[in-house]
Amino acid sequence: RTFNSINGRADGQCLRAILFACSTADPPRWEDAIAILHTSDIVETNAGPGKIDQVALGHAVVACAKANQPQEALTLLELYGTNVDYRLPSSIKSFNSLISACGRIQRPDL
Repeated sequence: RTFNSINGRADGQCLRAILFACSTADPPRWEDAIAILHTSDIVETNAGPGKIDQVALGHAVVACAKANQPQEALTLLELYGTNVDYRLPSSIKSFNSLISACGRIQRPDL
């Protein structure tokens, strides 16, 4: 909904802002974050198709984790996280959120 209502070109910063809003909403809008990420064609660089902006991916992962949907977050990482720099603060926050979600739902096996 939100992503489709943007008039003009949506760039990486726009995608980051929308997914950040999804991750900080109360309750987190994890389903919207997933839908936006899946339908986005915004790439971090021109290196190749399907490379999602790492910060935007991190916000979507956090949205899923805050909503106690760690399996969904893991799926996003499997689909889009092949080139993630795990040293970035956004990546560290994403993984911390994911680990916390696994603990909250008592699924350390994920």
